Amino acid sequence: MKPIVTIAFLAALFLSYNLQAQINFAPAGSEWYHAMPYGVFHSAYVTDTTILGVNCRKVTQKAYTANPWLAMGLKVNAHPDLFIYSNADTVFVYNHLFSKFTPLYVFNVNAGDTITLPVLPPEPATMATVTDSFFSFVVDSVKIATYDTAHLKTVYTTPIDPGSPHYYYSYGRDAAHRYAMKIGTVNGGLLPYCGRCIIVTSDAVQYQDSVRCYNDPATAIKLASGICGKDYSAVPQIFPGNDINIFPVPATDYINVSFSKPVPALIATLFNTTGVVVFTGNYINTETVQISTQYLSAGVYYLKFGAEGMPPVTQRVIILK
Repeated sequence: MKPIVTIAFLAALFLSYNLQAQINFAPAGSEWYHAMPYGVFHSAYVTDTTILGVNCRKVTQKAYTANPWLAMGLKVNAHPDLFIYSNADTVFVYNHLFSKFTPLYVFNVNAGDTITLPVLPPEPATMATVTDSFFSFVVDSVKIATYDTAHLKTVYTTPIDPGSPHYYYSYGRDAAHRYAMKIGTVNGGLLPYCGRCIIVTSDAVQYQDSVRCYNDPATAIKLASGICGKDYSAVPQIFPGNDINIFPVPATDYINVSFSKPVPALIATLFNTTGVVVFTGNYINTETVQISTQYLSAGVYYLKFGAEGMPPVTQRVIILK
């Protein structure tokens, strides 16, 4: 019996080592490409840092668009940076709603377990309806699933919706709610999707859909046809360091635009879905723009901004009557 015990011990040691190796989430060189309508979101490890005395890893989440959309001036907002660390069985992320690190992916679970975690800041953080609440899910199963050529421990879940908040490990209620070693959420962004946290009417606000590709120094996973995203172009900021706020949403009698600091020279153009220009304005050293919509029909319009030396940016607006 001794040889059998030795083999069992070695097998357990191997599995423990394998788990430890895979839970090394967001190692140096790791990157994700998540699908979105106008291109991809590219998330990548950029550096090690320390927050609240915890050694963690900074992951940026930038929007990249396909060239035709970039030429049209579409602006897609980047998502906030994430700060992540992991131990033997859990991945943690800095959660500014609680001002501490909270669990993001828990792998030490079994089928039938009910897991309750603190909610996370919605991505993109536009209009949160929850702050320091919690969300729950049931573990349906835990399997070793195949992703391209990688075999990764995967947790399949069913969200529990007592009313609010609605948090899912997928983008969309009907997708498979699962997260895997290395990849994280398979059918969504790195953070769980909050179905009742965001109310937006701008194409600049996009969500991370399913993972197209994941890479790190030891693993290359490709889950989509075509390129991962390296041929897409980085979305430029129209005015670096200058925040734009468009309100009210939706608009009725006026569209108001404010900038966090003056714009030396600005051209604003409003056009309808057929491309007919209904307003053009030129502004010098301005922080605010107001466009009357009293004589326009209800519907979808596009507000285009241009400035010298900057690529144009287009935002969708809705006018109600």
